[in-house]
Amino acid sequence: MALRDALREAIDQAEADFTPLTIVAPPAPEAPPFTDLEERVIDLARQEGIGAIEPPGRFERLLAVLFGVRPGGQPLADPKLEALRRATIVAHHRHHLPDTHAAELREAGYTPDQVRALETRAIGG
Repeated sequence: MALRDALREAIDQAEADFTPLTIVAPPAPEAPPFTDLEERVIDLARQEGIGAIEPPGRFERLLAVLFGVRPGGQPLADPKLEALRRATIVAHHRHHLPDTHAAELREAGYTPDQVRALETRAIGG
């Protein structure tokens, strides 16, 4: 009996001393802002038509051959900036960013926060 009482007293004391553990997650790092060059690409892409991301058709190719006129919407040399340009054009004209373009941006190295910021900015105005 004495052992049982001693154990119960030890358990009661341990429960009285127990303080619940609170885990606090560190604040999420903010998405780095777009660089000046990326900002300029976004601004210029918002002025382009949706046809700028499509390959030139027969007529455009014919004009290029006959008159040396290069069709508009030439892709950028940097694949990361080209992904940004294409996503901005699509989001601006379709008023949403399709998952395929969002995935392309993430594969290019942009964070999910940057993808959301781009979508908001491209649609917003």
